[in-house]
Amino acid sequence: MRGMRPKLVMLFSCIAMLCLGGPSALGAADEYSLKAAFVYNFIQFIEWPSGAFSHSKAPLEIGILGQDPFNGAMDRALAGKTVNGHPLIVRHYPTVNDLQTCHVLFIPVASQEQFPAAQQKLSGSSVLTIGEADGFTDGGGVIRLYTEGKFIKFDVNRSAADRARLHISAKLLKLAKNVTD
Repeated sequence: MRGMRPKLVMLFSCIAMLCLGGPSALGAADEYSLKAAFVYNFIQFIEWPSGAFSHSKAPLEIGILGQDPFNGAMDRALAGKTVNGHPLIVRHYPTVNDLQTCHVLFIPVASQEQFPAAQQKLSGSSVLTIGEADGFTDGGGVIRLYTEGKFIKFDVNRSAADRARLHISAKLLKLAKNVTD
């Protein structure tokens, strides 16, 4: 876990920005820029099983299902970045039928109805699912990222992470508003 301190500092800096003026004080574009930063930080505190990558420098692929609420902010935020030697690549999947294997799948609230089909299609894969809709983690998603008042918060479903064979750092779990087993 060497190098965790700089990553935690980055995560706490992101959270501090939220405390100074959250999404209700910002526009939707700013909200999704911050959510993109959260996704980037989540990835740094998740460990995928060794077989999840074809080789040690294989890309870590982040998929966005449906219309992109980030309006390109995720692509810009992750361009040129790596995590544990894996370059980050953002892919856009208009529908579940277009969905291919990825390491992270973001399901915007507008695409929540596609989540059960996405779960079925990705069954048995080590995919970190991140969604925004109420009940996302209750429905089998790993992380729910949402706004509450003027803050961005997140919940974690450890059982869903375990089923996907993902290890979530205890440091990240401590920052979650709710953690369910």
